[in-house]
Amino acid sequence: MVMTNRMRNTRRAFLVSTVLVLGLGACGKKGPLEPAPGSPDALKADAQKKTEPEQAATTPQIGTGTRRRRPPPVMAPKGQPFLLDFLLL
Repeated sequence: MVMTNRMRNTRRAFLVSTVLVLGLGACGKKGPLEPAPGSPDALKADAQKKTEPEQAATTPQIGTGTRRRRPPPVMAPKGQPFLLDFLLL
């Protein structure tokens, strides 16, 4: 099979886009990975959490004791039907 220049460019573009998608797909959570449960690093982190003072005591609680109101349910608009109306039911 003879590879033309256009085929090489298409293959290269596909490979580059695949590498970018897979590489950027791993981005989602800032910071380092969490250690595996039971590992020495996880045990150190648990021990460190126990020795640190609780932050909740110093952080003011906003909205405690108040009941949150639920937003009204989404209803389909009256009139012309829409292709995705069945999702709103």
